[in-house]
Amino acid sequence: MALTEQARSLLFAAVAIFDTEFPSSLTVLSSLGDRGVPVHVYSTGRFPPGRWSPYCAGTGRCPDPVDFAAFQAWLQQKLRSGEITRVAPTSDLLAYHCAVLRDDFPPEVRDTIHTVEEIETVLIKSRFNRRCDELGIDVPRTWYPESLEDAAELAEELPYPVIIKPRSHLGIGMAYRGSVVDSREQFLRDFRPCDAVPGQEPLMVRYPELRWPMVQQFLPAAGRTVHSLCGLRDRRTGIVADAAVRKTEQFPPGIGIGTCFVSELDARSLAEGRRIAGGFVRHGLFEVEMLVDGDRRLAIDLNPRAYQMISCDVARGNDLPWLWYRGTLGESLPVQAAPRNDIQWRRKVPFHVGHLTRVISGPDRGVKWRQYREQLRRPSVGATQGTHWWVRLACEVSWLRHPRSLMRPFWRQRA
Repeated sequence: MALTEQARSLLFAAVAIFDTEFPSSLTVLSSLGDRGVPVHVYSTGRFPPGRWSPYCAGTGRCPDPVDFAAFQAWLQQKLRSGEITRVAPTSDLLAYHCAVLRDDFPPEVRDTIHTVEEIETVLIKSRFNRRCDELGIDVPRTWYPESLEDAAELAEELPYPVIIKPRSHLGIGMAYRGSVVDSREQFLRDFRPCDAVPGQEPLMVRYPELRWPMVQQFLPAAGRTVHSLCGLRDRRTGIVADAAVRKTEQFPPGIGIGTCFVSELDARSLAEGRRIAGGFVRHGLFEVEMLVDGDRRLAIDLNPRAYQMISCDVARGNDLPWLWYRGTLGESLPVQAAPRNDIQWRRKVPFHVGHLTRVISGPDRGVKWRQYREQLRRPSVGATQGTHWWVRLACEVSWLRHPRSLMRPFWRQRA
């Protein structure tokens, strides 16, 4: 790719990265570091996993991004002083922080950052669904109670089972991910207002609707019929790189975060994912999540940032962190070659624990053992691919702090 004079002068501008205990951050760190980009790791603690990476060019302390006011003040001071000019968007909260401080970034970087209105539309699901309706994009049937009284009335008419889940992780943090409820009694017991996590109170004041969960239609096969289109959109060229994956496993089973994805070539998902991304993303990284319901593709989420399985895209030939960085240099990005389609992505600890627990607990141990071995024969990439073994260990070890809690959901599936 030819470089402009401006890009040459900026080529080794440093990138600030946070949350290096997460796979997305470690992938961005290794991708950019391998290209010679200086990456500075900031953390509230003294020993974040990313600081041990050979690609880490420097470290620094910072307030916790969850403490909205303190982190905003700190980041704004760093931006205005020029100490930080680029922030890797590795979480919803960091993407939101950057949107709020968009005007403090250098002009060539500012053009690659969402406005506050744009980021609100994708991070708050009630606004995302409303915009989908305007664009003619299908979404699951959803309800938005605004009080316990609304929920009590709604409980009488819901088509159970349904999912209760947060409208956004802004304000309430990542711990609460929702639950599947099978009856009116369970719904009335489980539907409760969401409390702000300490430090996020300003966001709950700004967006009072986040206090109340949303209720969504539950499709029983959802755990195995979620397709994601992952890629990067350039503000001038359009989508320059994308690839689809299918979620095959998650933790906890039934409703949870994906722990195994496989390459997907479904033409309908590719086309609909591109249409959704084009309606929401002006520039930057994205992951569009779609629920497969027969011939329909129902939009359920859009992550405007680096996502947990971004290492899969790098392994398939779409080096999205590097493309994101080149975009911050002001370059117009060319469309990339088609990616590989034979890669499986795994979050290794829950993947192996889940399969082995199913084998041990039965029934049909022989069948489950053969299925596990078949999975192991596939070309695969880990959540923290590209980093050294001790960095991968630091990232994965958190899964082992409570081994019984890790095994219990899989054990309950034995029947």
